Amino acid sequence: AEGFRLAAYGSDEAVLLYLNAVYKVSSHANANIEFPVSRSRFGSGKARFVYLQHGVIKDDMSLWLNSKDIALMATASVAEHESIAGDGNNYSLTPFEVKPTGLARHDSLYRAALHSALEDRRTILVAPTWRQYLGKELSAASSDAARVAIFENSEYGRAWLELLRSPRLEAHCLRHGQRVLFLPHPELELMVPLLQLPGHVHSAAFSEISVQKELVQSHTLVTDHSSLAFDGAYAGSRILYLQPDSDEIFGGGH
Repeated sequence: AEGFRLAAYGSDEAVLLYLNAVYKVSSHANANIEFPVSRSRFGSGKARFVYLQHGVIKDDMSLWLNSKDIALMATASVAEHESIAGDGNNYSLTPFEVKPTGLARHDSLYRAALHSALEDRRTILVAPTWRQYLGKELSAASSDAARVAIFENSEYGRAWLELLRSPRLEAHCLRHGQRVLFLPHPELELMVPLLQLPGHVHSAAFSEISVQKELVQSHTLVTDHSSLAFDGAYAGSRILYLQPDSDEIFGGGH
């Protein structure tokens, strides 16, 4: 509809396009995107991989990125560029592959924020990132009821549901005419229709909304370790962190 020439993922056409491509360009570096066809059947192909990224790298991800054959990589700022391609870090990437291009969406967020005064905003955006262990457990669950039980009994689920169901938060929203929008990471958005949430809390999936629009309408962004915090900062939102399981995350649980 927007004029792109598309091929279905995994189709014969996609295989032929991939094997004859000069470049493969993606915002993600997951194995199934870096190699969208079976390497055991077709090999790795000759295309050079251009990694546009989809957020700001704020933690050391060298163990993962060093396993990728990256020909060119975009970074969001000089500081991020130096943390990856500068001296004294754990990355095997160099300034030949890594460029401080900035992210186009940060430009548009910043421009939009100039026309959206903080005191006029009425949304509290709650947007935690995902958990690898939890995503696997939820996907393997046999029913929706089992998924709800897994989510609500996890340390992650308990912390975020305690916030969303907080009577104090509800009273705050009523007092200030605000609403809460719960926007879980796409890896966990299968939980959106399953959770029992109070009336002042709305939930949505990334695919259902304009994330940029919600960010520039958000008075406050509540997140944990998500790089969405940088987008919220560009959008002019106040940033609050809720990090109940940091030790587990940085201990290898994610």
